[in-house]
Amino acid sequence: MVNGSYLTAVKRGGVDIVHVGYLTTQIVAPMLAIAKQWLENAGILNFIVEIGIIGIEGWRITLDNIHRGPMIHVNRISTHKKVDKDSILLLAQEFQSTLLAEAGIS
Repeated sequence: MVNGSYLTAVKRGGVDIVHVGYLTTQIVAPMLAIAKQWLENAGILNFIVEIGIIGIEGWRITLDNIHRGPMIHVNRISTHKKVDKDSILLLAQEFQSTLLAEAGIS
């Protein structure tokens, strides 16, 4: 789980806005890559993985760098799934879809 307070470094103009692509490619995907490497090194065939963010209530998300997107109204957004080393990285896209759905952009 990523703590939303970590995202204060990406505040724009004092407004809590996070780019969905940044969240997915710069935070979620690297975490999943580490988990994939761990699965491979440990020889584990499959594992239940939960990926998400807490403390994001009141943040706005955007898909571009121009507009202020919709506001998130829940404190925690997550997705979890049983994965193996070949499917774990797909969880980043699933998380992105969950995040967009929560903001009403699906």
